[in-house]
Amino acid sequence: MNYKHIYKSLIQSAKCKNRKKSKSGEYFETHHIIPAFMFKINPRNKSGRNLGHIDGDYDDTKNIVLLTAREHFLAHVLLYKFLVGTRYEYSAGSSLMLFFNVAKNTH
Repeated sequence: MNYKHIYKSLIQSAKCKNRKKSKSGEYFETHHIIPAFMFKINPRNKSGRNLGHIDGDYDDTKNIVLLTAREHFLAHVLLYKFLVGTRYEYSAGSSLMLFFNVAKNTH
């Protein structure tokens, strides 16, 4: 299965819907299309080492899409699936595990 292709399709579909966050209406979550851990400069990186390989700003509006909660979870599953075996496997797995911890602590 081509997880990267499915991920790209999910992101493209969400982008085409031109979603906006509002106090009334559907709930959306902000998702970084290219994860922050893949960028050289990443304020979330507390180790001080350059772990990423991408130049630029991970918070650039072109790198952000609004997803439903279900789409957001699926996006992180897909990211993990296609990053297994790369240097980003641990970071992608950690990011996915946050979903489980948040869900566990909200119930």
